[in-house]
Amino acid sequence: MLFQKMDYIHHNPVRGKWNLVNDFVLYPHSSAAFYELGTACQFPITHYAQILYGDEKQLNVLFALNSAVSRCLPSKPRGGDTAAV
Repeated sequence: MLFQKMDYIHHNPVRGKWNLVNDFVLYPHSSAAFYELGTACQFPITHYAQILYGDEKQLNVLFALNSAVSRCLPSKPRGGDTAAV
């Protein structure tokens, strides 16, 4: 359920009435780029896995698993909803 909530929050800037950016990872006030691309943000972020598990080794394993799973899932449009109005 955590991933569902994070996905919802990260995609808000590109959905519906907001439509603040074309690509959700480009929204400067979001942690999406940190989680999706592994890039640093303008503010410090602690990865959720580090809070849950605390172990740096395990965090690296989780990053690798997340990356592997992402490659196996069908890709979603990065720009948000593409449904016709």
